[in-house]
Amino acid sequence: MRPRMWIHLVIGLVVLVGLVSFSGVADAAGHLPPVPIQPPRDPLPIPNSGVLNPTSIYNDLIVPALPAPSMEADKFELSGQPGILKKVTNLANGTTLNYMNAPRPKACVDFNMGSRWEGDLFTNYYMGWGPFAVDDGGFYRAKNVVFSRESVVGPGRHYGSGYSLKISSTQPYAAGYGSPVISVKPGAQVTVKVRYLIYNHGNIAANNQWAYDWASLGVKPDAYGDMAIYVNGYVRGEWAEMVNTVTAGQSGQIMVLLQAHSPAALNSNIYFDDVEIWVDGEPLDRCY
Repeated sequence: MRPRMWIHLVIGLVVLVGLVSFSGVADAAGHLPPVPIQPPRDPLPIPNSGVLNPTSIYNDLIVPALPAPSMEADKFELSGQPGILKKVTNLANGTTLNYMNAPRPKACVDFNMGSRWEGDLFTNYYMGWGPFAVDDGGFYRAKNVVFSRESVVGPGRHYGSGYSLKISSTQPYAAGYGSPVISVKPGAQVTVKVRYLIYNHGNIAANNQWAYDWASLGVKPDAYGDMAIYVNGYVRGEWAEMVNTVTAGQSGQIMVLLQAHSPAALNSNIYFDDVEIWVDGEPLDRCY
């Protein structure tokens, strides 16, 4: 995980009926602001209705404009080891997020209650955690992104006992889930933790993987302000953790952003689970 990056987002995030709405002009990467994703969707994201020419993606996006985080992510490539690694870590055993050698999180949302999920097969969301995606009319098209209630990666061997969030596409995308507006004390120290897993897609050639997709965790110190503070996650093929600490703004309202990014036509699947929010050293019981 890289040190924190400051990214100024000229977007406003407002929670309305459990979904996120956005306004503004562009973010720091030059994208138009993300748009809220609400079911039902037409066209459906699978099969992709906006498949891009791979040569155009390479010549017009990868070569001249590969995002800096993608260059960092590529340092974590696991060539020849597609999928999810069958290994035991402190956090997990393969797909199963079980905290074998780590303290169990004091999660304010774990996405496990089936009755709190809404949406449809391609656009699931959990209570006030609403999906969004960049749609610039060019390479990044919101209609190609799937937002899923995941029942295997996360629960793993305990299939049927809970869920995680999944964001996926085989086309370039930038998408995420935004939390509800969360009230905290102005000036409080807020630490957000989330577990994430980047599926290790296969190689595009014998010795070239293009490990360009990555995860990020953003926190808006003022939910209705123009700035978010980010950390990025690049670990591939296994559950890992991102941690982001900010000082709450004077509004006393913050927002958390769980985001997935891919600048190429890759089999990108990124999962999130077990969000913790600590305010001045005390965990929130609920953030949905």
